Amino acid sequence: MTATPGPARSSERTTAATALLWLRPDLPRAQVRAHWSGMYGRLLGHTPGVREYRQHHFPADVTGLWPALDGVETEIPAHRQLDGTAEIVFETATSGMKSMRYNKLVAANEADLFTRSVLNNSRAHDGRIFGTGDDPTGSRALILLRRREDSHPTALQYLVHDLLGASFAGIPGITEVRTQVFGPFRKRLGDSPNVAHDYPPEHRFHGAIVLGARNRTSLRAALDSPVTAAPLLVEVIAAIHAYPVEATYTYGSDRDHTPPLELHRPLPAAAPHRSRAPMPGASAAPLPAARSIPLPGMGQEDVIADHRGHLLCGLASGHIVRHDPDTGETRMVAHTGGRPAGLRLLPAGTLLVCDSHRGLLRVDPTSGEIEVLSRPADGPATRFRSAAMTSDGTIWLTESAIASDFGQGTHAAPKGLRGRLLRRDLNGRIDIVLDDLHHAGGVSITPDRSALLYVETGSRRLSRLVLAGPNQGQTEPVLEDLPGFPDNLSDFVDGRAWLAIVGSHGTIRAIAIDPQGRVVDEIHGTHPQFHSATSAAESLDRLYLAGPRHSGLLELDLRSRSHE
Repeated sequence: MTATPGPARSSERTTAATALLWLRPDLPRAQVRAHWSGMYGRLLGHTPGVREYRQHHFPADVTGLWPALDGVETEIPAHRQLDGTAEIVFETATSGMKSMRYNKLVAANEADLFTRSVLNNSRAHDGRIFGTGDDPTGSRALILLRRREDSHPTALQYLVHDLLGASFAGIPGITEVRTQVFGPFRKRLGDSPNVAHDYPPEHRFHGAIVLGARNRTSLRAALDSPVTAAPLLVEVIAAIHAYPVEATYTYGSDRDHTPPLELHRPLPAAAPHRSRAPMPGASAAPLPAARSIPLPGMGQEDVIADHRGHLLCGLASGHIVRHDPDTGETRMVAHTGGRPAGLRLLPAGTLLVCDSHRGLLRVDPTSGEIEVLSRPADGPATRFRSAAMTSDGTIWLTESAIASDFGQGTHAAPKGLRGRLLRRDLNGRIDIVLDDLHHAGGVSITPDRSALLYVETGSRRLSRLVLAGPNQGQTEPVLEDLPGFPDNLSDFVDGRAWLAIVGSHGTIRAIAIDPQGRVVDEIHGTHPQFHSATSAAESLDRLYLAGPRHSGLLELDLRSRSHE
């Protein structure tokens, strides 16, 4: 070797991959790029084992940035010109083998975007991220290197990491240097269906460099520096294709977003609704003695009771209000800046709030302070519906596509609306536990913390997920073909939780269930000032009903039934 390595620079060793990508030419370029940087990017960025996923988008017309070198191909042939690359940094050397289910979801979406894709994996720890300071990056180049057949792989490693990488990192104005040396190409690792993966040996690349600079002038100065004409390049390299990067998108560091919901993939068919016999375990009776509780607004989708018997609910205005049923006092305790819907009381007295506009929030009703915990990846197309926390701090929550007319008076069936059950750990990472749910709704954890009950509004079903014991992870329906659309499910109080059921106009219905999902009580009837409930909460022998079409709550005195 006849070249001197660059000055010693601190670098982090990584296990990484680079995918070479060609967009579909039959679709508008802007449309495909938007989908690539949108749902597809968020989905891949949430793949377990992926520390960071970055997309580098190239312009439609490319001129190679590397200076001409005798005997080295620096002009980019039009017939193999890329539209972009994907850069993946894994959490560990074995992370690439994690979660084949997610990889299949990513692969299924590739045909919507790409006509060809080629995945190049580095060997374990054969990537580098060099320390270059904290200045922002205003311009980038993605450099691909093809090794000569008669040169040794170790010569390429030295050239990419020690000569080019370290030298670039020491040039003023350079803000980012990342290097990779690829292992042998294995088509099966990126063999997604309905996408070409042809990669003949004469077109293969063996290494990559991401070079970032403060601006285009600094980038150009680095590419014109002496290191880009080092004699070793001619000895080792057959081709250098240096692409200008038009835009870079980074995913994976924003773990507070959920993985994107595949809104357009068909759901498995739900069981058809049948005419049904009366529900087992309880018999319907006229409504207990009732009174209306006015509130300073409409839109309350959920109601909960705190440890003092005070009621809390969110309004369409964004306010969360607390009401004392005994004194009649109502106070506004917080404003989320969005649309608070599902509420849950935490042991410390704070609230978990599923806000239709802002995501999952922690709200302190004493100070009004608000913390955003998680956001739906698909923005206005989806919303969190319900959340519950276990004693170890794990949050279970449901997310569904939006049914804009459900609960607003038309009571249209939320059919075909995808939903899922998610789990958020203490570090804020969100994983999908159950997918393909039919408009996932309320959730509640059993008093012994051994199971979680969850609602599928679209299929009129209540199911049970085992959280502990030998059957952990198993699910089973416990109530099916309910007489309406089940919505919110309350916390358990004295061994039972209430499930509100939205039915025909003017009908109020809710059922109480035990931890096994068996029906132990039911209210069903009509009221002149209250027509349908989306939530029910029990406190001090009284049942409180909420519905977004009403400007108040309905209180039912459960004790009055014993005198009838």
